[in-house]
Amino acid sequence: MNFRKLFAMFCRLLLLILLAAVLTRCTPTPTNSSATPTPPITPWGLIHTLALAESSAAPLGVDQGVMMFAWAGADAQEARLYAQSADAAAPTILALKAHSPLDVQMLPAANGRFHLLWRDDVEGTPHLFYGLFNDQAVAEFGAYDLSETSLYNFAALPQSDGSLRVAYSAGWVAEPRLFLQDIDGRGRSQFPMDLKQAGDFPAFLSEGSAIWLYWQTEDGRTWQGHLAGSALVDPQAITQGPMLNVGDAIMSLTAAGDATYHYLLWQVVRADGTPETWFAVGEKTRLTWSPALRLTIPTLGTSAIETGYRVGTVTAAERGADAVGWGRVLAGMQPIVPIAVQTGDTLGVAYLEAGNIIGYQALVSVQGLIAPPVLVLRPDRSLLVAWSEPRADAAALRWMVSQG
Repeated sequence: MNFRKLFAMFCRLLLLILLAAVLTRCTPTPTNSSATPTPPITPWGLIHTLALAESSAAPLGVDQGVMMFAWAGADAQEARLYAQSADAAAPTILALKAHSPLDVQMLPAANGRFHLLWRDDVEGTPHLFYGLFNDQAVAEFGAYDLSETSLYNFAALPQSDGSLRVAYSAGWVAEPRLFLQDIDGRGRSQFPMDLKQAGDFPAFLSEGSAIWLYWQTEDGRTWQGHLAGSALVDPQAITQGPMLNVGDAIMSLTAAGDATYHYLLWQVVRADGTPETWFAVGEKTRLTWSPALRLTIPTLGTSAIETGYRVGTVTAAERGADAVGWGRVLAGMQPIVPIAVQTGDTLGVAYLEAGNIIGYQALVSVQGLIAPPVLVLRPDRSLLVAWSEPRADAAALRWMVSQG
């Protein structure tokens, strides 16, 4: 058995437990998100606070006509899953049973509803769970064990009809395998399909009918393949992932793309708890990829650029000397790809095009982040950033939306 992988998984779980333990001394204190927002005023406008809560991750956001947020937290009795619309006075506890939810993902479903996926404990091993809720924060389906087996990491791709494609890694810990499972717009799942490929940290990227799947293998190589229906075709190694030492862990792998390039972003946490964001760039029509590099910004120019988003003034920039700690790319295909980034005590957004960083906006000073921020594209082309900021005895779950 691969003891290096077992040790890395142990360190990753220990890190999550320690982060949660820091915040376990208080009961969540919902706050009115429509009340006077927390100062300061940022280049995007006002900061809103959803809640002070026992949570180690930023609130997820999806705009389905109603801007909805969801997150995992706890009260004095047990772990909970919460949801709250942007104009609601307080969060709602979703009627979705959870034991110790981690890696929560929320995605759009049919008829204005929301898919919710999370990892949860079943007799000491993580399984993938699913629930469906509506724009009134009322659970309509679930929670149920989607994977029905121990898994390691997962990714989900929303479809235009409100359904989901879910890829996850499961099986033998030394060499997990990739599986694919479909969920319709009403929350009903199909049988899982073995993609007959060893791998971990799956990530989707789609353009029209084309769906790419990326993943990483035990030797650190990163792979790309295409999904043809339920079959994985033409898998090829494209680059080497970030170098890991004993105790380091990859937290996530995410894919995005523009008209000519694809991007991969790794969230790495070192053994001492230091977060790092790494990225690689590849030409869309060729298997020519850069090695994984630390994401650094900004070296600011003097001119402004157009991004195609309603975000106000963006200053021209390129990669510089300031290393990104926590980062989250807007997954999917966009003409210009935004990334929410934390550098030092500043939360901002960088913009990628044609394989390079072309612009940067510094948004707000933060007292550190607990986990990667969340970046949401709204129907009017404005961007929303949400994050989880540590306080003495809780996490402040915050968000702001661009006003350009």
